[in-house]
Amino acid sequence: MGCVSVSQEPVSFEPDWSSAEPLPLVPVNQFVTQLGPAAGAQQVPDGIYLTLGTAAPPIFLGSPQRVAQQTSEYGSQVHVAAVARLVLTRERAQEMASLLMTAVSQYDAAAQTGKGLAGDDA
Repeated sequence: MGCVSVSQEPVSFEPDWSSAEPLPLVPVNQFVTQLGPAAGAQQVPDGIYLTLGTAAPPIFLGSPQRVAQQTSEYGSQVHVAAVARLVLTRERAQEMASLLMTAVSQYDAAAQTGKGLAGDDA
């Protein structure tokens, strides 16, 4: 069997996101972040844990008295349906934060002008 030489030059690849197409779009409105357990000699967290979920307000129906009763019986917690749990390195978390802030800026600019993305007919 021959030897295989690995180039010292960095190689970059273009990501192929086609596997995301069949996934359902799930709205999320609840977020939890936690630092991972400390690891290594310097006891640095092993990552940033991110949990995404959706919470909907409870449904109360009936007369005002019945709604008041349901509200008092319900308690103070709202169920959150978790939809994803992710672990990010510090570097990837920073990249995600930057991408989200860029998207928020683009959204705000589109909202101000009343136009969607370039090329949209909306």
